[in-house]
Amino acid sequence: MYFQTRSFHTQFDHDEGSNRWDQWARPIHCPLHLDANVPPIYFLSRYSNPGLAAKGWQVLEVDYSNSSSLRYALTGIDTYAVFACGIFYERFAPGGMAAFQLGKGTYIDGEGEYLMNICMMKAEIPYFNVLGAPVVVCMTSAQDLARYIVAALDLPQWTTEFRVCGRRMTLGDIVKEAEIIRASGDLLHQWRLTHLLATTAGCYDFGDLNLHPLVNVSPQKFRHWLHAAWTPALQ
Repeated sequence: MYFQTRSFHTQFDHDEGSNRWDQWARPIHCPLHLDANVPPIYFLSRYSNPGLAAKGWQVLEVDYSNSSSLRYALTGIDTYAVFACGIFYERFAPGGMAAFQLGKGTYIDGEGEYLMNICMMKAEIPYFNVLGAPVVVCMTSAQDLARYIVAALDLPQWTTEFRVCGRRMTLGDIVKEAEIIRASGDLLHQWRLTHLLATTAGCYDFGDLNLHPLVNVSPQKFRHWLHAAWTPALQ
């Protein structure tokens, strides 16, 4: 079996000049102790990961734009699942996702490169969609996603896609949590929406969290996670 985490982002540097959902996979280190009855587990990654390989994990480097590379990597694999988790909390941590070795190649993995820069107290927030409704997204911490993946190993049967979510929030509520952390309400300095079309289109919002009722995992609230991530950096 193999794991694939999914997060969506928008790229604007394509020849066609249009935004799209881009599916990417990153290896997740799950401290499992597998017995002989558990099938081998493979991690698919765009990049090599010597750290995981040194720990005994089997990491397969794949090119998602090359169908031959994918077919070769999946040879002999009969059970797989995509874990859709929305936006990682780690985007809003000190150092951004790059500090956790997540999101490499997305061009928005650094601190403050997506939605808001907490240190600089600036944001690019499309509060409302084209219908005038608040934009809503699903978010999850990478740690909670790993816990869901580990819990899913005990399920008797897998669907091809599991959807999980730590919190489903409006973008306005996300900004409010950041304002509380910084004790400031003067956060909205920029309102450029060009690079946030995927968010306004609802790409990160989904309601059918089909893995939640099947496993015993209680995801963190975004407020608690953000407080724990930023308190040491702001002291």
